[in-house]
Amino acid sequence: MTSVMAAIVAIGVALGSVLAMVIGNHIERVRVQGVADIAAVAAATAAQSDRFPPCQVATEVVERAKGVVGSCDVDAAGVASVIVRLDPGGPAGSARAGPQEAAGEVRARP
Repeated sequence: MTSVMAAIVAIGVALGSVLAMVIGNHIERVRVQGVADIAAVAAATAAQSDRFPPCQVATEVVERAKGVVGSCDVDAAGVASVIVRLDPGGPAGSARAGPQEAAGEVRARP
């Protein structure tokens, strides 16, 4: 009976470890995506204001989150595209932001 209990405990520990890894990976992906979203919005906003270099603003946002900008591009329409990493071996997050008119779908306002 004790060997059966030991096997059940071992299976429970193994499943718990796998679950912890999956949850940790998901949390990291959500975090890096959030940082990428904020950096893209910051860069697009800076591009519209012409007061600060857009990619420099995005880099400052990402550095405050302890991350690194993999790439940052702002096109002529003011659309910013960024790729971000928070950990060297971790997942990358990418985001685009810009004026609604640049998306090609301008909705009528009520």
